[in-house]
Amino acid sequence: MRKERGITLVALVVTIVVLILLAGITIRLTLGENGILNYAKEAKEETNKETATEKINLKITTAQMNTYAKEQRMPTLKEVSLELKEDKEIEYVTETKQIASTKYEVGEEPTSIFTKLKEYPYEFEINSSLQLASINGVEITIGNKENKMKAYVLGEITSWISSKGQLCSRGYSSNTEYMVCEGEVERDYLIINILKDMDILICLQEAGRGNQLQRTIQVNGSITNTIMLGPNQYEECELKVSAGDVIKITASGVSNGVRGTAISILGM
Repeated sequence: MRKERGITLVALVVTIVVLILLAGITIRLTLGENGILNYAKEAKEETNKETATEKINLKITTAQMNTYAKEQRMPTLKEVSLELKEDKEIEYVTETKQIASTKYEVGEEPTSIFTKLKEYPYEFEINSSLQLASINGVEITIGNKENKMKAYVLGEITSWISSKGQLCSRGYSSNTEYMVCEGEVERDYLIINILKDMDILICLQEAGRGNQLQRTIQVNGSITNTIMLGPNQYEECELKVSAGDVIKITASGVSNGVRGTAISILGM
C-alpha cells in the first residue's frame, strides 16, 4: 500500500517557534538600542557633526586669512564675529550660550562667542584663541588615542610680490609634542618636522584674489601632492608620516595682489 508522507503537528509547532525566535532576533538586531538602524542613525549624526565642524573651522580660517592678507596680523575674536555675522550660512552670533532671539549680540572684547549654521542643529563656541571650544555645550577634546594629535597646527603661507620680486611667508605655529614648524621671511615654503608616527590630514584654504596658484606638498624631498587653488578654494590630502619625516609645503605662482594659504593639519 502507498504510504502518505507529511509533517507532524509537533514538527510544525517547532518550526513556528524557531521562526518566531529568528524574527525576534532580527527585529532586535535591526530596531534595538544597539541595532543596525540605531548605529546608522548615530553614524549619520556623527558625519553631520563633523561636516558642520569642518565648515565652521573653514570660516574661522578664512576670517584669519582675510585679515592677515590685508593687515599682516591675526584678527580679534570681535573681528571674526563680524565676519561671521555677514555670512549667509550663519544663523546667529552671540556671547550667550543659547539659541538667542537676537541674531547678533557681541561686545567689543568678547572672551568667547557662540554661533550656529542654518543647515545644522549644532551651536559652536569659539574662544579668544580663535579655536572651537565646545559643541552644544560639550567641551571639545581632540585626540583620544595615543598616536592621535591633541591639537591642530595652523600655519599660514601668506605670499605676495615685494619690490624685489621675492615671495614671503610668515605666521606659523605648532603642537610641539607632535611636530615643529619652521618658516623664514623671504621664503615661499613652510617646513614641518614630524616628531611621532601618525596619520594626518592636511587642509589648505586659499584667500586673497587673482589667478590660481600651485601648492606642492613634499615628504622627505619627494612630492606627494600638487594642488591648484583659486581664491577661497579648499583642498585636503591624507598622509601617513613617521617620526623624523620632514614635510615641505611650497607656494608658487603669485602674480598680482595679496594671496595667502591657511594650512590646518589634523590628526586622524
